[in-house]
Parts: sequence; C-alpha cells; structure tokens
Amino acid sequence: MKLIKKYSVQFLTLMSLVVITTVSTAEECPFDGFYTGLSAGGSFLNGHENVEQTGTSFSSFAKTNIMFANSSRRGLVKNSLAGSVFLGYGLSRDFVYLGVEGFIKGARAKVKTHDIVRNTQLDTTGVLAPLNRRVVTDTQTKLKPWEFGVDLRPGVLLNSETLLYGRVGITWNKLSLVSTQNFTFDVQKPGPTPVTLPAFSQALSKRKHNSALRLGVGLERQVCENLTIRADYINTRYRKAHISGSTTVQDVNVRFPGDNFSRTVLNDFKIRKLATNTVMLGLSYYW
Repeated sequence: MKLIKKYSVQFLTLMSLVVITTVSTAEECPFDGFYTGLSAGGSFLNGHENVEQTGTSFSSFAKTNIMFANSSRRGLVKNSLAGSVFLGYGLSRDFVYLGVEGFIKGARAKVKTHDIVRNTQLDTTGVLAPLNRRVVTDTQTKLKPWEFGVDLRPGVLLNSETLLYGRVGITWNKLSLVSTQNFTFDVQKPGPTPVTLPAFSQALSKRKHNSALRLGVGLERQVCENLTIRADYINTRYRKAHISGSTTVQDVNVRFPGDNFSRTVLNDFKIRKLATNTVMLGLSYYW
C-alpha cells in the first residue's frame, strides 16, 4: 500500500508538471490570439491560351464551299508587384498551431496577345481561283486587381519564437476575356489583280466570377513583444474559362454580276491552367 501511494504521488507530481508546462507554453506562445498585418512581394501569373477559328466561304457562282481553319496556342506570363492586408486568429496546443485568416490582396494581372495568320486556300472544284486570307487576332486576359478570401494556417511551433505553417484556402476574383479578330479576304479575278472583299471583324467578351484554390507554406518569427515577421509562398489556381461566337457576312457582285460570297467564321477562345505564384514578406501585430 505504501509503495502504491508512493508511486501515485510521483505520478501526480509528474502530471502536474506536464500540465503546468503545457499551460505555460500556451500562455507564452506569441502566435496566440487575434492579429492583423500587411505584406508585400511579387506575383507571377501563368496560363495557357487556345484560339481556334473555323469557317466557310460560299460562292453562289461556283456553288461550292471553301473551308478554312486557323489555330494558335501560347503560354501567358505576367509578373507584377503584390500586396495584402490580413486579419486573423490563432491558437496553439502542445506545439500544434491552427489559425484562420481573412485577407484582401492586390496585384496587376492582365495579359495581351497579338497574332497574324496568312494562308491560301484553293477551290477543289477548280471553278474559283485561290482565296487568300489574313486574320489578325488580339486577345486580353485580365483578373481584377483586388481579390479577397480566407485561409486556414495549420502549423507547428519549432521553438517558442518560430512558427512553421501551411496554408489552404479559397479566394474570389472576376475574370475578363476579350477576343477580337479582323478578317481580310482576297479573291483572284480573271487577270493579275485580285479583288479584296470588304474586311470585317468579330469581337467577343465575357466576364465571370472565378473562385480559386490557394495552397502555400510560410515561416513566422517573433521579433519583439506583439510583433512578428513572416515569409509566404502561395500558389493560386483559377478555374478555366472560354468564350465562342460566330459571324456571317454577305458580299454581292464581287467580280461580276451574280458573283456573290457568303463568309461565316466561328471563333473559340479558351483559357486554362491559369495560376499565380506569389512570394511575400509580411509584418503582423498580435494583441
């Protein structure tokens, strides 16, 4: 009985020390409680753009269609400065940390492209002479300069002054797509000089709210009472988007009376794998 009592006292004493140590650690953790701050750094936008045009040119004289197709694929790249303000709350237990943070981020994210395609299509019936086309395509992909969202920050305390954390969250923005094409067609007439059909253009635009997943990692360290510095890497992946439309124009008596042309163009503009990689340094105040 004395032996059991002895070990019971020792066990209770040890448990008391553990509880006191845990409570002391929790009370002394500089990352507990509400905090606010700001950060600044660089944002690097990248993505993929697909532009496809298909269409037909119908001659009432030849009673035939001439089909054509153009396509272009390119990467999108845009680098800019970025900044954010944030407000959050954190709590630690036994060197395990969990925080939640709301933010507003600002960065310029607008990419423009310009492309010119020239080609010649022969009428397989042999009735029409070569049809020359020139297509000028301008596109613009743009995110609003301000977006907002919320992140979770799970992490571990490396020591009493240093926090290593991950980041997972969601952000909301508005994506704008604009695609403009200018078409010029030349039809060879009897003789050396071609006839240029009236040029026409097609403009497509679309705006949509776009949510995105945010994943990242960061390191935060206390520099003095209530004040910390931190470094973040954040990857943000936006949802894909596309716009499409068609245009038809009629041209009469092109080379001679009764020589009428009907031109139809279908354009499809897609954006996929749009993402930003952001690196930031920040300052936080805990109260």
